[in-house]
Formats: sequence, structure tokens, C-alpha cells
Amino acid sequence: LHGDSTSLVKLVQEEGWKQDDVFTWAQGDGGPDDAPVNGGIGLYYLGAEQKLLRFDDMDPDFCKMNELFWELAETDAESVRGDKR
Repeated sequence: LHGDSTSLVKLVQEEGWKQDDVFTWAQGDGGPDDAPVNGGIGLYYLGAEQKLLRFDDMDPDFCKMNELFWELAETDAESVRGDKR
């Protein structure tokens, strides 16, 4: 289930149904996680380079991309309103 405030999450909790955590990829959701979750990891495919990278790969371009995604996730929407770049 994505998120923790949806009506579906509420229903699952009310019914006492089992939930399992999974690896979080998206920076906007707090990811990528720092370690595997229940044995699961994130893999990223870079099409132009035809490379498959683990979530914790130290490839410089991959690290920079993650930094930029974190900045984007933490950017206040009002601070860029009207920015046409």
C-alpha cells in the first residue's frame, strides 16, 4: 500500500490484515532506503548507459542524481512557482 493515510490503509488496519514493508525507492516517500527491507532492494536501470545499479551503488552520476532528487523532494513548491525552466 502506498502511503499511510489512504482509506485503503485505514481499511487494512481496521480489519487487522497483515502488511509487509517493502523497499522504498522514491525520494518523495523517504527513499531510497539505506538497507534492504525484508530481503528486498531497489535496482535502477540507466537506459542510455545500459547499466543496472543497486540502490547503494556509489557511481558518481547515480549519487548526484539521488542528491538532485532529494533536493527536489524537499523543495517548497511556492519557492519555484512561475519558474518556467
